[in-house]
Amino acid sequence: MMNYYGYLLSSKVNSKSLYEFLRKAMMLLTKEKPFRGPSRFNEGDFEYLNEVEGDIYKVKGTETIYFKGEKVYQLEYHGGKLD
Repeated sequence: MMNYYGYLLSSKVNSKSLYEFLRKAMMLLTKEKPFRGPSRFNEGDFEYLNEVEGDIYKVKGTETIYFKGEKVYQLEYHGGKLD
């Protein structure tokens, strides 16, 4: 089970472009840590960071996107495997 809460922080970035970039980052998740995207991903003016703690049984993390060095998006998530 997972819970997500994400939001835009700036109107300086086009939301369609941001979510297209986010989808690309999410496609790069790893088998070892299948929580959102990779630790770091850059493309053009966008930078994606994913800070995660825990494992599949108990996890929490923060996903952040920067556009031209400015934080424009943040998402908090937590969850874990239910037995």
